[in-house]
Amino acid sequence: MILKMKLVIIFLLFMNMICHGQQNKISYPSYENVLNNFFEKYSVKDLPGRYGITDELKFEKKSDGWHVVVCDAMNNNVFKDELFWSTESASFLKINFESAADTKENKTNRYAFDDNWKIHNFNICPYYGYIGWDWDVIEDFKNSNNLSDSVLFGLGRAYSSYASNLLNNNTGYALKKNQFVLPNTRNCMSPQQLETYREYRHAAINIYKKLFERNPQFETIVGEMAIKYSNENLVSFLDLKIYQNEEEARKELKPGLYTPFYINAAKNYLNSCEPNAILFTNGDNDTYPLLYVQAMYGFRTDVLVVNLSLLNTERYINYMRHPYAGAVPLSFSFTEQELENKNLEYALFAKNEESEISLSDVLKKLHEVNNDQATTEKIKKISSRNFTFHTDAFLLDWKYSKSYLSLSDILVLDIIHSHMGKRPIYFAGTIGGENFLGLKNYLSLEGIVYKLSTQKFENSDYYTGGINTNTLFNIVINNFEWAGMNTTSKSKTLICKTLRLTFYRLAYELIKENKLDSARQVLNMCFETMPDNYEPFDFITLNLIECLYALHDTTKAVEISRLLLQSAINGRFDEVKSTSSSSTDYKQAIMGGLRKLAYNNNQTSFATELDQIIYYWH
Repeated sequence: MILKMKLVIIFLLFMNMICHGQQNKISYPSYENVLNNFFEKYSVKDLPGRYGITDELKFEKKSDGWHVVVCDAMNNNVFKDELFWSTESASFLKINFESAADTKENKTNRYAFDDNWKIHNFNICPYYGYIGWDWDVIEDFKNSNNLSDSVLFGLGRAYSSYASNLLNNNTGYALKKNQFVLPNTRNCMSPQQLETYREYRHAAINIYKKLFERNPQFETIVGEMAIKYSNENLVSFLDLKIYQNEEEARKELKPGLYTPFYINAAKNYLNSCEPNAILFTNGDNDTYPLLYVQAMYGFRTDVLVVNLSLLNTERYINYMRHPYAGAVPLSFSFTEQELENKNLEYALFAKNEESEISLSDVLKKLHEVNNDQATTEKIKKISSRNFTFHTDAFLLDWKYSKSYLSLSDILVLDIIHSHMGKRPIYFAGTIGGENFLGLKNYLSLEGIVYKLSTQKFENSDYYTGGINTNTLFNIVINNFEWAGMNTTSKSKTLICKTLRLTFYRLAYELIKENKLDSARQVLNMCFETMPDNYEPFDFITLNLIECLYALHDTTKAVEISRLLLQSAINGRFDEVKSTSSSSTDYKQAIMGGLRKLAYNNNQTSFATELDQIIYYWH
C-alpha cells in the first residue's frame, strides 16, 4: 500500500512538472545579461555581410537556450548559429567567434541592441527573436496549468503575434507556411480564414483578460493589464476594418473597455483638433483609445487618426484612402501599384547640405521608376535635406531631421503636400520629436497635440513650436475632460507629463503677456487635476513652481516645493531609465533647483532648510 502511494505521488509530481511547462522551471538569463556576456568576450568587427552590424548579428531565445546567429537579414540566409547559453547546463558556453581585443572594443555595437521593444519581448516571452517563435510558445505552453504571470503573458503575446502574422509579416517572424494568401482587397479573408484569425486573436484577448483579473498591476510595455487587454480588442477591431469590413470589425467592440482616464485622454486628443483634422499618432495608447471612443461613442469621428507605425504597411495605407468612421479619407499621390512594386520602402540623401530642394521635387524624385535593366538598385537618392514647400499662400523651409526617409516619412510628406492649407494637420504630443521630421519650428501647441502651422516659431526656450495663448487656454480650460485622473498607473505617466508641460508652457506665456489671472487659473487647474498623490511631481514641476513665484504666490510655491522635495527623497518617480544620469544625480538636480528658486525669491528659511537636506544627502 505504501509503495502504491509513493508511486501515485511520483506520478502526480511528474504530471505537475509537465503541466507547468519548462519555462516555469528554467530561469533564462535576461537579454541584457546575454548581450553583456557576448560583447565583453567576442569580436564582431570581421562578420560577413553588407548591411551593418545590427542587421547581421541576431540573438534568439529558443527552447534549448540562447543562440547567437549571423545571417543575411535581407534573405534570411544563416551563416552561423551558435548555442550560447544552454538550458541543459544552465550556463554560458564557449562559441566559435573571435575573441574581443578588450572589453571596450564592442561598446558602440553593444548599445545598438538596446531596443526597448526587444528587451521587453525577450524578457517576457518564453522564446523570442526567430521565425516561428510564437508557434513554438503556443505548442509548448497551451496546455500548461498554473503558469506564472510572466509566462502566461508570454503565451498571450505569442497568440497575439501569431494572429497578426497570419495576415502579414510586418515583424519578420511569421511562419510562411502558415500565412494566409490574401488578395490585396477588402473582404479578403474566407469564412474559414476569418474563423482561424479570430481563434488566435481571441485566445490572446482571453489570456490578457485572465491575467488582468488575476493581477491588475502586471506591467507590460504599454502599461498595466487593463490597457493591454483593451488595446488587444482594438487590434482585432482595426485588423478587421482593414482586411474585412465595418460590420465584422464592430463585432470586436465591447462596452467597458478602457478606464475613465484613457477614455477622457482620448477625447482630449480629439478635442484638441479642429474639425476635419488629420491627427498623426504613433503608439498603442495614443491610437487605440481614440479609435474606441470614435467607434463606440461616435465621438469626434470627423478627425482622421493616422498611426505612423502602421503607415509603413501597404494594407493600412490603402485602407486610409477610403472613408471610415465619418472622416474624410486621405489623398496620396502614390498609387497602390507603386506601393505594390516595393519602390518606396526607403530613400537616402546625397551629401549636399548647402542646396535646397522643394517638397514637390522630392516627391517627383520618389515617383521615378528605375528602368535600367542592368541594375536591381531601387534605393532613391534625394539631393538635399534642406526642404522647401511653397504655395501662393505660404512658404515653409526646414531641414529634414533624419538621415533617411522611411515609407512612413515619405507618406507623411506626401500628406502634408496634398492637404496643407486644405485640412488641419496635427501631431500627437506623445509621439516623440523624431517623428516631426524637422518641422519643429512650424508646430503650434494646441492642447496635447501640435498643429502644423504656416507660421515659423523661434524655439529659444528649447520646447517644440509656438503657442497661441487664447487658443490653448480655451482648449485646456473649456474643452478638456479630467475624470479618471485620480487612478494611479505607470501607463498614465507619459500623458500626464505631456499635460503638465502644456500647463507650464501656457502659464509661462500668459505671465509674459501679463495675463496674470489667466495664468493663476491654469496653474490652479494643473495642481487640482494632477496633484502629487495622483501623479508624483517631477522635474517639470520646478517650472510650475517658478511660475508660482512669478505670480508672487510664495505660499503655494513653497507648498508644492515641499511635495516635490518629498518625491525626490522617497524616489517616487523613475525619471532616468533612458538617460545616462543616475537616480541620485536626478534627485540632487531637483533639490538644487528648489534651493535656487527659494534663494532667488527670498525664501531664506526654506532655502536654509534645503541646504541642510542637500548636505545630509551628500
